[in-house]
Amino acid sequence: MTKSRVSFLAGSPVIRPERVEGVVFDFDDTITSPFTTIRGHRVRLHDISRVLTSKILGLEWKNEFLLGLTPEVSAQSYAEAAEPTIEGSVAWLFKQAGIFDDHIDYDRADSRLQEFVELRSKQHLQVLKDYAQLNPGAADLIRYVSENTEYGAAVASMAILNQIDVVFDKYNLSQYIPESRIITSEHARRPKPDREVNDLAYHTLKTRDDDFNQRQRIIGIDDTVGGITSIAGARLYPIALAVTSKIEGFNGSQARAVFTSMAAIQRLIVTTNKSADAA
Repeated sequence: MTKSRVSFLAGSPVIRPERVEGVVFDFDDTITSPFTTIRGHRVRLHDISRVLTSKILGLEWKNEFLLGLTPEVSAQSYAEAAEPTIEGSVAWLFKQAGIFDDHIDYDRADSRLQEFVELRSKQHLQVLKDYAQLNPGAADLIRYVSENTEYGAAVASMAILNQIDVVFDKYNLSQYIPESRIITSEHARRPKPDREVNDLAYHTLKTRDDDFNQRQRIIGIDDTVGGITSIAGARLYPIALAVTSKIEGFNGSQARAVFTSMAAIQRLIVTTNKSADAA
């Protein structure tokens, strides 16, 4: 069994939370596992939906690049996109496919872009129904936070609500995080790394106070540097979950700590609150 690891990052002095009173979770690749296994191959869920969409529209548009898209190139589209969003990755694909001249300066209102994004969303919903699994320890951590912290749990995600609903229904998570505490791209005008989605999620917890000290007692968990930037911008306590990248990938980020498992984060919360109670 691989032991979970934790790294406290160099840079600003680490100030551990004096107490953990709630948690704001990212959804994709944080609550959910980023991977599934199909015919012996480990594949990211997002790459499955991008490849399916590319093949459908590649055939319709007679575009060989889209028609032949592989999971590896799909993953590259997100890694090399000008912004770490679905639209950004599609713009990168369109540049490679000869549809766009540039993946940075492009027409956001282009009907082909909108068609791809909308069809990809429908495909991803089915992929979640068929393949979505939770990251190990995610359900236990969500339940623990809901039952043992003052303000409980919320979600701050750039996914759309019906995708989150599919997973929450499948794993019975709505009893711990109701829809009123789920903030998605339908609520936030600006995507991560902007702070907006985490600000909105924080307010669903309805804390007694709203100052820096109170926000530092709410942990935010995300698997990307952009997500960590959003959490830190909202002045929550940012913890990175290294499941889609190495611990070192968060060097230079605003993460206070990087964990490789949800179980390790739960241990931090338990230890922190026991110490606070004993003080």
